[in-house]
Amino acid sequence: MSECQSMEEQQLKKRERILEAAQSCFFNYGFKRTSMEDIAKKVGISRPALYLHFQNKKAIFRALAAHLHQETLRQAEIALKGEGNVFDRILQAFERRSVELFALVCDSTHGEELIDINGQVATDIFLAAEQKFGMMLTQALRQAENNGEIQLQNLELNAERATELLINSAYGLKQASTNSEDYCSLLQQLIRVFEKALLV
Repeated sequence: MSECQSMEEQQLKKRERILEAAQSCFFNYGFKRTSMEDIAKKVGISRPALYLHFQNKKAIFRALAAHLHQETLRQAEIALKGEGNVFDRILQAFERRSVELFALVCDSTHGEELIDINGQVATDIFLAAEQKFGMMLTQALRQAENNGEIQLQNLELNAERATELLINSAYGLKQASTNSEDYCSLLQQLIRVFEKALLV
């Protein structure tokens, strides 16, 4: 390994440590009450050193949001490529993509504040991740239809429209849920309704 590669790896590891520290601070103390000093102390670096990596607290929040979305999308993709019928895999994908993020917010006493700040500084990141998730679901449904596993025409749907219905319905269930357990239970019922209607 070259010296440049080694330094790059060190920088990536330090960035990961910063994001882990920021996540802990944001979810335990809220965005407003968390300072750059708090994050730096948790990482074990000086505040000036932290500014070498991130311009400000909002930049850290955006980087953390991007990291969380990337990880949940990665886990959802693994689920969609796994074993079981298409709706078992879709349920697992929703659990890894949506329920886990919802649980993080629900478990924090600062959840509402974090949702608010996310809407202010990271909406574009969320929308891009949702678009990618939608494309993944559409691909899984289209493949299942091509394999003769489901019949979308049973409900006069195509893969894109079925995906839209699933995502919008899941969003509505999330809004109606008071905790991640409720949301997960309702989501399971939703997916099973689709399963009964569309499986061959």
